[in-house]
Amino acid sequence: MGYSVTIFEAFHTTGGVLRYGIPEFRLPRDILDREIDYVKSLGVKIMKNMVVGRTAGIKELLEGGFEAVFVARARALPR
Repeated sequence: MGYSVTIFEAFHTTGGVLRYGIPEFRLPRDILDREIDYVKSLGVKIMKNMVVGRTAGIKELLEGGFEAVFVARARALPR
């Protein structure tokens, strides 16, 4: 639909569970970094240290110029 895409990453490094939950011997970091670089090359922006709902709410994002918001919540801790 022509939307620009921005990913909000809660941590200071991208990758989420893939980086912090999977041991490097199972998923080498250079492969993960290459995939993240590929996503960025498609024009996706990644904003680190952003927790939607805490750092900024959906209302603030929409008022700040975002046309749509898709929330895909990650599971950082097992439950």
